[in-house]
Order: sequence, then C-alpha cells, then structure tokens
Amino acid sequence: MFLDFAEGRQIITDRVAQIPTSFLETSMKAHESSFAPTAFGNQLECPAAEADGRNLSDHYSRLDLPAITGFALTFAKMPMAMLIFISMATGRLDLTALLILVSIPLDIFDGKVFGWSSMAKNRCLSSYRRISDSVLDRLVIQSALLPALVWFGLPPSIYVLFTLKELIVSGICGYALLHNGDLMRPNNLSRAATVLMGTYMILFCLGVFVTPILVMLFVMLATSGILQYSIWPTSDQIR
Repeated sequence: MFLDFAEGRQIITDRVAQIPTSFLETSMKAHESSFAPTAFGNQLECPAAEADGRNLSDHYSRLDLPAITGFALTFAKMPMAMLIFISMATGRLDLTALLILVSIPLDIFDGKVFGWSSMAKNRCLSSYRRISDSVLDRLVIQSALLPALVWFGLPPSIYVLFTLKELIVSGICGYALLHNGDLMRPNNLSRAATVLMGTYMILFCLGVFVTPILVMLFVMLATSGILQYSIWPTSDQIR
C-alpha cells in the first residue's frame, strides 16, 4: 500500500522526463529574468542587465562635458544646503538670501544642461540623476525652511504650504516612476511656484514685508502644477 523510497524516486524521475524540453527552457528563462538587476522592481533595468554587459561605472567613464556639468550642478546642491543651514544658524540671513538666490537657477539649469548630453537618453544615468536631484532639492528647501520656522519666526502656515507642495509633487512623481517607469519632467507651473517659494524666503531673510498676494499666487501656481502632473503629465518613458 505504501511505496518505498526507491519506487517513489523512480516515479518522480519518470514524470520529469515526460516534461517537454521547451517548457523547461521557458521556465528557466522566466526564473532568471525575475532576478535581473533592477533599480525599482522591473521598471528601471540598469545597463548591466542588457545584452552588451556594460555596468554603470562604464557609463560614468564615458560621460561628456554636458553630462559631467549636469551631475556637478545637481550634487552642488548638497554643499549648498549645508551653507544655507550654517548661514541661518549663525544669524547671517543676508548671506542666506544670497545663497537662496543662487540655488534658484541652479535648480533649473542642472537638468537642462544634462539634457544637452548624448547620455541623456540613458535610462540608468537619467533616472539616477533625476532621483538624486529630487532628493537634494527637498534637502535645500528644508535647510532654509526648518531653521526659519524654529529660530526666526517663519509662519507655520507658510512652512506647511511649502512643504505640502513638495510632498505632493514627490508622491506623484514617485508613484509614476515605481508603477509605470515614467520619469516625469518638471512643468513650468511647478517651477514658477518654486521660484515664488524662493522669492518669499529671500524677502523673509532680508526682513522685507511679503505681500499676501505672493502667497496667493504661489498657491494658485502650485495647485495648477500639481493638477498638470496628475492630469496632463510630461514624462520620459524608461525603456
């Protein structure tokens, strides 16, 4: 009634032998592809998984001048955030205003300069730069907003408005990247809202009265920019 070990092993061997070879090959390929190196799920496959076998370091060794400049401008935001925080911690709000003024064009032109590169279409490099840019942008913004809120009396409502806009935009772009493989480009409305955010902080640091009209205009542009991200997005599809 019960099979011994040798008989059971023979039955299993016979069953496996009856499986078509093509089915086994297909299963093995599916199994291997499920462990292909990716940045986010199966959306951002790095060049290491491509047929040519190149890895990310190979692409860095072949960066042209626009790509190197674009990366340099992006990562310049890290020391910029530190300088903004230090200037506020030492009470040099005039220097803070100057640093914020410099950071506004820095935020705009790093992506534009990188877009002139022949490597801008490389999905791994482009996604890495965009993600780094997004994280560092929020770092620069918070390096100014948090000290202003804690030490210099920035209205909490302004802090909430500025931070909420950044969180919503990050959430929308992050969802599109993780689920659809889309690298969403900043729209002009959102950029204009960011410029107004910087303008508000410059005036605040210089002790100049900020008219409520500027805040209302920021809310209108930020809301319109978020709607454009959600309804009429402009994005680069990762392939």
